Amino acid sequence: MKINSCVPLSPTSSFPKLFSSSLKSHSNLPLYHTFFFHDPPNTGLFLDYLPAVTHAEVYKILTSVPPKSSSANLIPPSFIKFCPGVFSELISVLANLSFSEGCFPTLFKNAVVIPLLKKPSLDKSVPSIYRPISNLNYISKILERLFSYTYSVACF
Repeated sequence: MKINSCVPLSPTSSFPKLFSSSLKSHSNLPLYHTFFFHDPPNTGLFLDYLPAVTHAEVYKILTSVPPKSSSANLIPPSFIKFCPGVFSELISVLANLSFSEGCFPTLFKNAVVIPLLKKPSLDKSVPSIYRPISNLNYISKILERLFSYTYSVACF
């Protein structure tokens, strides 16, 4: 878990502990560091019946999604939006491989977590009054939208 250090607080070292303990208590999923280097094998059902993602579907999403920047991005979203024809082909291959294998690439599971104050009137020195905001990689957001679209078309 990566914490943005731009929040000028003295107890910043308690944010990772607070957010990690919150993740552990609210989820049965392993934390980020346990699957950083490899993808665990799929233990669920394979979605063999999903239709293949087309370049046109990816192109449509690329041209409609705002290019929000995050330090989690490996490629600037503005560059992806500048070359949607090239990236739509690459992302459609990545999406089809990911969906057919039932495995989301580890590289795109990273998020930059930023503590956000719940209410401006609260005491800023108390870590528990912050909520974690996760900024995801732009390509992972595209893959998420593709899966949602493809799944809804195939199943409903």
